[in-house]
Amino acid sequence: MLSKYHLLFIICFSVTVARAQLSADFIIQNQSSTYCHPEDLTFVSTTTGGTMPYTYAWNFGFSPGIQSTFQTAYYIYFNCGTYTVTLTVTDATGQTDVKTQTITINCSPYGQFGMNDTTVCAGQKISFKDFSYTYNLPCTYNWNFDDPLSGLSNHSTAQNPEHQFETAGTYNVMMVIISPVGCTDTVHNTVSILPTPSITAGPDVTICPGSTTTLNASGATQYHWQPSVGLSNTYLATTYATPTVTTTYTVSTGSLGGCVAKDSIVVSVSPTGTADAGPNKMACIGDSVSLLATGLTSCIWTPSTGLNTTNTFNVNASPLNTTVYYASGIDLNGCQVFDSVIVYILPPPTANAGNDVTICEGTKVELSGTGGNSFQWEPANQVTNANSYHATASPSSTSTYTLTVSNGGSCTSVDTIVVTVLPKPLLVSSGNNYVCPGGYIQLSVSGASSYQWNADPSLSILNIPNPTATPTGSPTTYIVTGTAANGCQDTAHVIVYNKQPVEVKALPGGEVCPGSDIQLFAQGALSYEWFPTTGLDNPHIPTPVSSPPYSITYKVKGTDGCTADSTFVQVTVNAAGGVDASDDVQTFANNPVTLSAFGTGTFSWEPQGLVDCATCQTVQATVNETTTFVVTNYNEAGCRSEDTVVVFVGCNSDLIFIPNAFSPNGDGKNERFYIRTKGVQQFNYFKIYTRTGQCIFETNTSTIGWDGTFNGMKLPPGVFSYVAEVICSDNQKMILTGNVTLIR
Repeated sequence: MLSKYHLLFIICFSVTVARAQLSADFIIQNQSSTYCHPEDLTFVSTTTGGTMPYTYAWNFGFSPGIQSTFQTAYYIYFNCGTYTVTLTVTDATGQTDVKTQTITINCSPYGQFGMNDTTVCAGQKISFKDFSYTYNLPCTYNWNFDDPLSGLSNHSTAQNPEHQFETAGTYNVMMVIISPVGCTDTVHNTVSILPTPSITAGPDVTICPGSTTTLNASGATQYHWQPSVGLSNTYLATTYATPTVTTTYTVSTGSLGGCVAKDSIVVSVSPTGTADAGPNKMACIGDSVSLLATGLTSCIWTPSTGLNTTNTFNVNASPLNTTVYYASGIDLNGCQVFDSVIVYILPPPTANAGNDVTICEGTKVELSGTGGNSFQWEPANQVTNANSYHATASPSSTSTYTLTVSNGGSCTSVDTIVVTVLPKPLLVSSGNNYVCPGGYIQLSVSGASSYQWNADPSLSILNIPNPTATPTGSPTTYIVTGTAANGCQDTAHVIVYNKQPVEVKALPGGEVCPGSDIQLFAQGALSYEWFPTTGLDNPHIPTPVSSPPYSITYKVKGTDGCTADSTFVQVTVNAAGGVDASDDVQTFANNPVTLSAFGTGTFSWEPQGLVDCATCQTVQATVNETTTFVVTNYNEAGCRSEDTVVVFVGCNSDLIFIPNAFSPNGDGKNERFYIRTKGVQQFNYFKIYTRTGQCIFETNTSTIGWDGTFNGMKLPPGVFSYVAEVICSDNQKMILTGNVTLIR
């Protein structure tokens, strides 16, 4: 049997063994920021954790499945693109972990190029053409032509460059094509440069027209001359050239590789016609002309007939007949040249200016000359076409004209013609002619022997100087031709106007002040009449002066002898009343008083210094003695009027205030009895009396009043009398008496 207390311990242990976590990872051994296909990559697993050994399964993103089971795997990417590389790692306990990494394989261009020729001669250009496959990428290029002697031209960044090889030899041309991300491809091609043969055509030559020169080429075994024009042969080193114009001949040769050498020679043909014997000359029989040849180094003249010498450049020729002379010699290019000149012998001219003529003043005369083939009229400034056989003159007085004719050379002949100018009549017609509508007028013209008017049915007679005209229109122009005793004529125009109906116009009248005048004005007629004549200084002129006693409407009538018209002019006498000043005023010295003027318009007060506003209608006046003020008024019509107002300075009962009661009861109001006035200049005395005649108060000061007491005692209410003697501001003495009531 157990003891009272037994303790049973049961202890359980649980043991857990921790395993490290598997972490798959790998690196790219030859890792780069840019991969270009084909790209050979090495992948190395850097897996940690778990329990070794590991097993590996690689997939390089190109196709499903496992492409490698080694820790280090290799794969070549032959195509460009984006690939996901997956590494699956399993440890000894069966843990599995996966690591993926995405890589981009960029497209590499496939470079290739060609040339337009692989074998050329030195000094020729070769054009290179890019045929690369670029996957439509904007690639760049670097060329090396293996020609360091060409300096900077040995390299190019053009896609399709050209290069000129100056030295014979074999060159290995390299092109590097580069994609935008830096993927490249390098290709080479070989070109051969052949040496160029040499050939010499000789120096340029100059020949005269029709001459032959020998051309000699050297430096080759075969020759070909071009062009063939003017050559004796074209395939020999030596040939003869006879060109008619300056010609460039080119000789060429070839080599086994087809390289051609060329050289040229210029055969210049001296220009012809450099000799100049001068212009043809004209001379009269017996005259001598000078001939001058130019463009020659020596000169011979032929024929010698009429020449003073034959072997100088300048000779004098005096042939009896027209002769052709030749100047020949060697020109500046050494060639034989010549030129000719003709000396014409002209027959002597015979001038004929025509017969003398007589013309009327103001007319033209036609001048016609003969006897040569060139003409000159003098004075030239008085004729038209002065160098023609037919000229025109308009002399104002008798004149002589001289004609000089020649046959084209120095042979001349002279003749004259006298043109007598007869005066034409000076027609004088009447001035402007006016006729009343439907009336007639006698025309007048003088200054000729006979007269002829153009036919007009409104004329009475056509062949007299003073016919009667009855025109129907206005204006009407009559034309008259007058003939003088010498047969010369003149024409005059006489214009007749119909008088237009008179239209009288007048300026407006206006307003005048009583007793004033105004100038009236009318126009449009020849004579005037104003009525009524009241106030007018002259009723028969267009500009009378009106001094109307009252407002009047004048009528003015005007006439030009044919028609009459009238109009009216109103003259208004401004009857507005004049200024009216206020009544005279009584005041004491220096006391402002109000003065007023009644009316319209403007106002002016005199004297100006005694009023507060000299141009106001109502003013304040301040005077210290009696003054007369004059107010002047101009109403709206400008009429003047004036009135006066007198300000009397002094004192009277109206200006002195004496109360009739006062109440000295201590309320502060009306406590004393004063004589109140500003017009008193001096108090002689002021006395208060009882009804019994006792004087109870006396003073000579205006500021001391009676307080209703006597001998210090208040007097009872009652009526008291007073008497005062004062001197006013105008030195007037006044005695003031009356009663005052004392109120308590």
